Amino acid sequence: MINCLKRVTMEMPKVLIVDDEPHIRILLEQTLEELEDEGVELLFAVNGKDALEKEKDPNLFF
Repeated sequence: MINCLKRVTMEMPKVLIVDDEPHIRILLEQTLEELEDEGVELLFAVNGKDALEKEKDPNLFF
């Protein structure tokens, strides 16, 4: 997956995780945290409005 994201963009790939349930965000963060070692930036938002304010152009949404 990382290689696909790197081919799409020359910048650091970004993953935006949006969920209003804190335990779901934590679960996804724990599941995806190893991607940070690969150079992926993980971003988190609690709702759609928060997501739009945090990042305009993520490479992948969850």
